[in-house]
Amino acid sequence: MIGNKSHTQKFLNKYPVDAAVTVSYKLNDPSVCVLEPGRWGGVLVFFGTGAVFTLLPLGLLILLWKPRSTVSTTNTISSGNKLKFGATALLLAFIGIGGVPLWLGIQGVREAQASLSWPKVEGSITHSHVSQSTTRTRDSKSNSRERISHSYSAEIEYEFQVEGKTLHGSRITAVSEQFGDEAHARAISEKYPLGAKVQVSYNPADPNESLLEPGRWSGSGLMFALAGGFILLPLAFLRMIWQPNAIERSDPHFKTKEQRQRFGLEFRERFLEWEPGNLIHLHRDHLGPITVIGGALIAGLIAGLIFGLASALWLFSERGPFFIAQIYAGVSLLLAIGGGIWLGLDSRRRDTLIDWNRGTIRLQVGWSAREYPLDAIHELTLHVPKPVKVSNDSGEAEKKTTARIYLTIGRKRYVLLETNLHQDAHRHTQSTLSSVTEQLANDLKVSWSQT
Repeated sequence: MIGNKSHTQKFLNKYPVDAAVTVSYKLNDPSVCVLEPGRWGGVLVFFGTGAVFTLLPLGLLILLWKPRSTVSTTNTISSGNKLKFGATALLLAFIGIGGVPLWLGIQGVREAQASLSWPKVEGSITHSHVSQSTTRTRDSKSNSRERISHSYSAEIEYEFQVEGKTLHGSRITAVSEQFGDEAHARAISEKYPLGAKVQVSYNPADPNESLLEPGRWSGSGLMFALAGGFILLPLAFLRMIWQPNAIERSDPHFKTKEQRQRFGLEFRERFLEWEPGNLIHLHRDHLGPITVIGGALIAGLIAGLIFGLASALWLFSERGPFFIAQIYAGVSLLLAIGGGIWLGLDSRRRDTLIDWNRGTIRLQVGWSAREYPLDAIHELTLHVPKPVKVSNDSGEAEKKTTARIYLTIGRKRYVLLETNLHQDAHRHTQSTLSSVTEQLANDLKVSWSQT
């Protein structure tokens, strides 16, 4: 029965004070009872929330991180556009959903501001109580194991008179904030004890609409927080998806994958210059902090459903929904931090500039950049692992591996080039990279090896 004013009023009109009703109760525990047996419409909220926090983020992650084929450049570009449009549709769905709590929050603020001009009369508290809602469930594997969860709310009622007519109210603020843990609910009940005199603000157009704290809209904060998560984060992703990066903006020669390909392979690095013996400039795109944080948060929310929410429901269901929500939020945050660190390290900025005219090599990894003389390079190493086949229900499937060319300076080893390695192109990739490594080793006058 939690909802907007019209929805709540509908239930109040349906069940007036002293009305006779038929109560359905649980045989082995009569304290568990309902007025409308079999009705489960409220569960749709949980299904909707589950769909939002599971299906949409999962679909977005699949679209953004799905491996792309490099067999056909035209097909790759077309596939990339489809992925962009698919991800955009999901993100727009997120924004649309975020519009609902945003509208509710704005409505709450508007009503709170309007209540500042309402007239006030003296009233008194007629009911002040902390309500505890108990939910009992039994383990499906063992009927003897019962799980109990509690939720709390402060039930405050007051009466006042307008033009000689006695009216009753129960709202404290424009947007209810009387629900929470036991300490929060009890603090509100103690603030408005039974018999206390209060100032009641009422709507002159409808005196039945009243509250005790005009102008207060902090209850809308949750709505704005939800709206912010559903709107701002997708907008950041949309900007990341559709805005060209700095290199594409500055150099039109690198706008398509076809123009970024070299030697029949597609590397993670961009070839800004490739003239061995003169100048080589390689750059690897990196993910910005907003993308890393956003991706980590979404992944954390999804993984938290399994490792946080599911385990909390199993182990701590008797502690109540707010404790379970705290466990889920904490586990999701830890997973998001771990995932963000891994994603940030894996997607760091990498820039390599080998200048034979100056006799230097400049290496940048993340925010750290160092310059060495060319003769500081010890050797080049080519690492081409054999792809591993994994079995699934439909037969064998390829597990991609990564081929890299490293250069060693002192005791440090840097990634020079990196590309995906496929089973059907293993020999071609190995032959091509061997040729590239040998040419670079000759131009740098160092040895090279293969692992």
